[in-house]
Amino acid sequence: MGEELSSVEFIRDYVSLHFDGPRIDALARLEVARDDEAWREGDTAWRDALCSLISHAVECVTETSEWIRLRFDDGAEIRVGVVPEGDQPEAGMFHSPSGDQILL
Repeated sequence: MGEELSSVEFIRDYVSLHFDGPRIDALARLEVARDDEAWREGDTAWRDALCSLISHAVECVTETSEWIRLRFDDGAEIRVGVVPEGDQPEAGMFHSPSGDQILL
C-alpha cells in the first residue's frame, strides 16, 4: 500500500504491474473498475483504463475468493483473478523489492 503504479507491461499472455520496486505478474484474468464500469482484456478501453492508473497510489489491497483488489487513490480498482485459467497452475506472482516471490 502507498506505492504508485509506475508502469504496465503487456507480455504475450500476461500483464506485469510495476510499483517502483514491487511487481505483480497477473497470469490469470485482470480487470479495471471505476465507478460502475469494469473493463476486461478484449474490451476496447481495457488498456487505456490500466495505463490511466500509472502514477496513482494504491490505498488498500483486499482479497476475496475470486480477486485480489488493488484500490487506488482515485477510487479505481485493478482486480487480479486468483483462480488460475487454462493450463496455468497459478494466477500470478508477487515480486518484492528484496527478491522474494509469492505465488498468487
